[in-house]
Amino acid sequence: MSQYLNRVFTFIFFILILNIVHADTLRTCEKHYKANRLTSGKSGNALTCYQNILKTSPNNAKALSGLKKIAARYIGWAKKALKKGHKKKAKKYLANVRMVDPESTELAALEARISPSLRSSSPQIGKKGFKDSLKNGSQGPEMIWIPAKKRFAMGRYEITFAEYDRFAKATHRDKPHDESWGRNQRPVINVSLQDAMAYTKWLSQQTGKKYRLPTDREWEYAARANTKTKRYWGDEPDEACQYANVWDQTSKNVHSGWHWTIHNCVDNYVYTAPVGRFTANNFGLFDMLGNVWEWVCSEHKSGQKCVAESTIPVVIRGGSWGISPALVQSDIRGKETPNSRTYHVGFRIVRQ
Repeated sequence: MSQYLNRVFTFIFFILILNIVHADTLRTCEKHYKANRLTSGKSGNALTCYQNILKTSPNNAKALSGLKKIAARYIGWAKKALKKGHKKKAKKYLANVRMVDPESTELAALEARISPSLRSSSPQIGKKGFKDSLKNGSQGPEMIWIPAKKRFAMGRYEITFAEYDRFAKATHRDKPHDESWGRNQRPVINVSLQDAMAYTKWLSQQTGKKYRLPTDREWEYAARANTKTKRYWGDEPDEACQYANVWDQTSKNVHSGWHWTIHNCVDNYVYTAPVGRFTANNFGLFDMLGNVWEWVCSEHKSGQKCVAESTIPVVIRGGSWGISPALVQSDIRGKETPNSRTYHVGFRIVRQ
């Protein structure tokens, strides 16, 4: 009985201490909010402050209310900007709303006023996806049919750790390191070209369908999604944070010693982000730019053919969470040696 009481008293004491700490932190959060340090700031910001509280107390009413207040302030600024005809400025405010409260109904309405063509395509995204069944009855990655002369389907998302780890377990392979950033729905990293191709071979065997990596040309066609701008959202790199996880103000705040050019916006991710957290392109594909570079099956000399294996550098596409804006574009081609495994390269798949 005494041991039980000791545990109860210890728990109560812990809660009291936590509440005291949270009360002090909440005062700091409110100071950031009143000073308009909402999502960025050299001495901290309200968003990160409230999120830190929610990590230990997910239902903290004051922290949740604080996030709503941040979103409401950006909504107000966006409305004023639109009233004055400043669409570019309104987009930046709404990118921050999406980061704080992506389910906001006001966000959806205001985005529709700014980019009706993009928003009107969104309700169709879910109808285009499909998943093939594996031999054990589970389902493979979600795929999207791409409208092209030579029909093919592409993964809606980058292959995640959860999907790759299932393959690794089934084939008795070592699981790749996640750099302590998290696994599950984050894109798999530290995989070579051979690792990626082995995954597509296993998936083909499991489903009876033909899976592979995209060619260089297929990848760019799918990434552009019938756009002619540098990026599938337009030519402005500082609008990236609504559409991609990139090297941004969030990254700069953590890596202050890295003097790289940044996307002047806030996406709230320092390293990789779980797939699908940003706005998809017009084909319904997520994270085609940013997050991680993606292996394609073409050697760097030719973008049309898919090679079974290679000893010379092959193409990687899309840029990553940690690269300058000049390289996060639909037409930029990087290259890597086939056997390299790095923390900024993952992959996406194609089905014929």
